[in-house]
Amino acid sequence: MGELILCRGPITATPYYIEEKALNVYSLEELSYYIYNNLYLINPGFMNNDLIHWIGNELGEKKLATELMELLAENVPVHIFIGHILDSCGYLTGPEIKTVMKEAQTLQNKTEAECRKIRGDHLLMNDRITDALYEYDSILRDKEVLHLPIGLEGDIYHNLATCYMRLFFFNEAITSYRSAYERNHRKATLRALLEAYLIADDQEGFQTTCQHYLVSAEDVDEVLKAVSFEANSDAIKEFSESIDSYFTTDVTSESRTSVEKVNELVEQWKTDYIRQCRI
Repeated sequence: MGELILCRGPITATPYYIEEKALNVYSLEELSYYIYNNLYLINPGFMNNDLIHWIGNELGEKKLATELMELLAENVPVHIFIGHILDSCGYLTGPEIKTVMKEAQTLQNKTEAECRKIRGDHLLMNDRITDALYEYDSILRDKEVLHLPIGLEGDIYHNLATCYMRLFFFNEAITSYRSAYERNHRKATLRALLEAYLIADDQEGFQTTCQHYLVSAEDVDEVLKAVSFEANSDAIKEFSESIDSYFTTDVTSESRTSVEKVNELVEQWKTDYIRQCRI
């Protein structure tokens, strides 16, 4: 499903083409939306004469174009330039603009690969699991072009595996966690790999991996206890008891039958899963 952007300013018949996303924008509001949602793509090349001329000539925003041209001549940082654009049309609130400028300033000292990973991390934190998965996968496919450091590559594999876990693709998660650990050698990644084996109920894989990576008995015990603790948490117990109660409900009573209740629960699961898979 798309999003509706309310444009209070002029909309031009001649769009500005943003090559990085193969995208046409027709107004300052659409440009602001692009900046807000694609900060990881904003670099010094975004500040250019073509954009400024489009704002001045096609949108008729002469004053803004003049101000942007002065900023370009002064070689200001990117976050100042985009902040000026965002502040000109009112698409974002003041606090939102400050947040965008702060994040843009942070991104200026990072590589393209790091910026794209940050975008994937934001998507993952906001439960846009499928979007995050595609973002991480695209970085890994472009790793030669991006000159991706092996440690960062491992961290991206780790987060890719986390996406797979959230979507219940356990085999894919295990493969990605293994690829991650072979590159970043982080204890947290190895632990996540072992936990994935246990959650997937693959005891043989768990034991083989422990032996292969020489996992200490103490660390093995710690992983087993952590997974057991989660499996026996109050939330899991309550969930399990609620499922059992659905199947023990007297179907002859006037209340809804157990089948109806289970169908209702399954529909809720489907809704939650589809929400996480949305693109």
